[in-house]
Order: sequence, then C-alpha cells, then structure tokens
Amino acid sequence: MKNLLPKLFIKDYKNIENPKVRLSYGVLSGIVGIISNLFLFSIKIIIGILSFSIAIIADAINNLSDAATSIVTLLGFKLASKPADDEHPFGHDRLEYVTGLIISIIILVVGIFLFKTSFEKIITPKELVFNKYVTIVLSLSILIKIWQAWFYYQNSKIIKSKTLKANAIDSMNDFIITSIILISFLLNKFSGFNVDGYVGLVVACFIFFSGTKLVKETTSLLVGEVPDKELVKKIKDKILKVDEVLGMHDLIIHSYGPLKYYASVHVEVNNLMTVEKSHLIIDKIEESIKNDLNVNIVIHIDPVDLDCEKRNYYYDVVKEIVYSYDKNFKMHDFRIVREKNKEIIIFDLVIPFNYKESKEKLRDFIIKEINKREKNVKIKILVETEIVKIIN
Repeated sequence: MKNLLPKLFIKDYKNIENPKVRLSYGVLSGIVGIISNLFLFSIKIIIGILSFSIAIIADAINNLSDAATSIVTLLGFKLASKPADDEHPFGHDRLEYVTGLIISIIILVVGIFLFKTSFEKIITPKELVFNKYVTIVLSLSILIKIWQAWFYYQNSKIIKSKTLKANAIDSMNDFIITSIILISFLLNKFSGFNVDGYVGLVVACFIFFSGTKLVKETTSLLVGEVPDKELVKKIKDKILKVDEVLGMHDLIIHSYGPLKYYASVHVEVNNLMTVEKSHLIIDKIEESIKNDLNVNIVIHIDPVDLDCEKRNYYYDVVKEIVYSYDKNFKMHDFRIVREKNKEIIIFDLVIPFNYKESKEKLRDFIIKEINKREKNVKIKILVETEIVKIIN
C-alpha cells in the first residue's frame, strides 16, 4: 500500500540511489501536496465563511500555505537536481535544504498572521453557525492530513529527505489543529461557549512553534551537522578490513546535499611498503567506498615504522601517560626524528569535542609528564579536536 503511488508514477521506483528516481519522489510528493492542500483550502474557506469561524478560515489559510510549501518543495527538488557547473562544482543539491528553510519561514509567517486575526476575533466574537457540513469537511480534512503526513514520512525515509520530513511534521500539525477546531465546534454546540477565537490562538501558537523548530532543523543542515553514525562506521569498516591498513584517523565528511558526500581520511601503513604498492591499495579502497557507499573520498597515507624498537618504546611510555590522564584521548602520527643529536618525539593528540580545558595547558602538562620519565628527549605535540567520532 505504501508504495502504491510511487509504483504507479515512478519508473524504477526501488532504485533510490539513482538521482533521477530520487527527484521523481520529490516531484511526486510536491504534486500530491499541491493538489490535496488546494482541495482542502477550497472546501474549508467556503465552510469557514458560511459558519463565521475564524478558526476554520485560519485552518484554510494554513492549507493554502501548505500548498505554497508543496510548490517550494517541488521547485527545490527540481533546482537541487541541476548538474554541477563552473560556479557550483559540487552541484546544487543543498538547494533542497534552502527550500526546507523557506517552508519553515512560511509556516512562521502564517502562525504570526493567524495569531493577530484570532486575537481580534476574541475581542469582537461572532456567533458560529454549526451544521453537518462543518463536521463532514473537518472530518474529511483530518483523514486527508493523516494520510498526507504518512505519505510524506514514508517518502522522507525512502529518499532520506529532511524537506519531506518537514512536510510530514507540518501535515501532522494540521491534523492536530483541525481536530482541535472540530472539538471546539462540538463544545460550542453543546455548551454554548464560543471558544473559536481562543482555538485560533492555540492553532496560531502551534503553527509558530512548529515553524521555529523546523527553522532550527533546516538551518542546522545548512550550517553543517555531524555525519551519520552508520555512514562513518561503514567507511571505517571498509578501510580497516584491508590487511595492509594498520589504522586510520582524521576522518572528515562533508555533505553537499542528501546522499552526496565528500570525505578525506589518513590511513596508516607499514613504512617498508613501496610507494607503488601503497598507492595501489589506497586506490582500491577509494574506489570501493565510492562504488558501495557513494562517497567521494581522498586518502592520505601515513607511514608507520613498526620495526623501530626505540619508537615502540617511546610510544608505550607516552600512551601510558596520555591514557592515564584521559582514556578518551587518541594518538596518531607517532614518530621519532633526530635533530642536532637529540631525539624528538612527535605525535598528534586528539581530544573529544566537548573537552573544556585549554589545549595549551594540556599540551604543557603531557610534555612535563613525559620529561619526568624521559629527560633527554624533546616533545612536539599537536593537540586537535575530534571532528568525527569513529565508532568502535
């Protein structure tokens, strides 16, 4: 049942990794939203005027704004599907996030407008006209909004779209709003208490706060969020399953739109391996990640001298000191070099993102502790914040 419309109107609807198929899901969702919301607006505005209900008129205007957001959704998917050009070498996929933000702002504006109108209705109330047509229209609207929210939500999960998820949340809000309006009409009929204006205020506040939440979510996407944990784990597993790989660090993932990722990572290999062989291994890893995960990744090679006894000794000493201070710290690029007859320990120290202490104080403390045990070495530490948490 959930695949009925995609099956009817989208060719090869199961191949969601295909950008054309993903676009078709977005277009279909936009068209369904436009048609259903315009239908609801038409019948509600008539019933609202005839019954003198500001709450129903407000709900009708909200449906009209939903039709507008569906148009924005449709245009957003169309624009986001444009290929890369000279000015936008990574494509236009992020425009889908922009349309999500526009939808959120429209919802906010509607909420403010309805709040003002409802407040005026409280000051100067009008007697409501209740009949069976009001019940039929509102009940029909509730059923359509439940189906609409379900339809958007299913499609948002299928193509992993925040924009369609925003539409789903908006539709669920509409279902709640219309239900409240229907209850208020029934209350007015059986108790004689006119709560139309007050219900309009509740509707307006509900719309406004849901719009605020959506603005926050879509803005967060534009600013840049932490990558999906499942994707991070898949990349890690792809890299570490290769026998020649000793370790990995500094994984950075950039999203240029839904399902469009660019990444970079440092991979450790034995320093005795030839450049040609290590290059061949890295090429295969990059190709595998691109083909299987649709992530364009660039891998930097870090050679590790596993056979150097002095390096291994110093590594164990430093590791004990660092991990005794905080077990959440990580080390990489550990190496020993000589400069003017003096050995220098060089490594990167990775600290958690929420670490509060000064990096300079931490570095000075670690150096001091190492020098207590190894007085004749010089230490250089690069302290950096962990950008992507590697899943163990």
